[in-house]
Amino acid sequence: MDARVKEIRKEEKAYHDKVYEESVLFEPGSWLVSPVRSVIQTVDLFDYKNINVLDIGSGVGRNSIPIAQKVQSSGGMVTCVDLLESAIVKLREYSRKYGVENQIISVQSTIEDFRIAEHTYDYIVAVSSLEHCASLNDFKEILSNMRAGTRERGIHYLVINTDMEEIDMTTGKQLNVQLEVDLSTRDLDAILTSGYQGWDVLDHHIKVLTFEIERNGLAVQLNTRAVTFVVRKL
Repeated sequence: MDARVKEIRKEEKAYHDKVYEESVLFEPGSWLVSPVRSVIQTVDLFDYKNINVLDIGSGVGRNSIPIAQKVQSSGGMVTCVDLLESAIVKLREYSRKYGVENQIISVQSTIEDFRIAEHTYDYIVAVSSLEHCASLNDFKEILSNMRAGTRERGIHYLVINTDMEEIDMTTGKQLNVQLEVDLSTRDLDAILTSGYQGWDVLDHHIKVLTFEIERNGLAVQLNTRAVTFVVRKL
């Protein structure tokens, strides 16, 4: 792993560790207040609910815990993968709190090191996580592995940040983007369109978002074009 990726992951760890320590899942005060609604609603597209789910970059369970609650009665399972120990520790605490500890399998791993077995998952969720692969080649490989690891009629729900900007809110100075795979929207669309030929596109849209975070004691504004891409394997 090169020095740039190590530095990015160090900064991301510091930011997320702070959020997970200071914020409570599903309570106001941070982006942990609620899941991505359409991620949860997509579960209803399955004719069966005993689905095998993979949440890549699950964090503390913002999306995976509501999914687990939804599939619990039919024996569905959710495998949650995250790089950070703090995320996995909190995920296990919250899964017990919300009564879904038997539905959740937690794995601490980088995205690129997690192995996806072929024809294993019905629903793969990756919200603001795949751009944290170590390299563009790793990014493309994990997408390939995700496709191979999906059963017939399985669904991928992807949210990927593109055209990222980081701006020092005090000085207005543009900072180096702390993102391992910093793609343009056009380049990402080309990768997705090529890779998912033959899949049914359920949703594909772009949303311009702005966030304020603290990084190294600085107030930083993040600007991104977040691409949502939802596809079903035929």
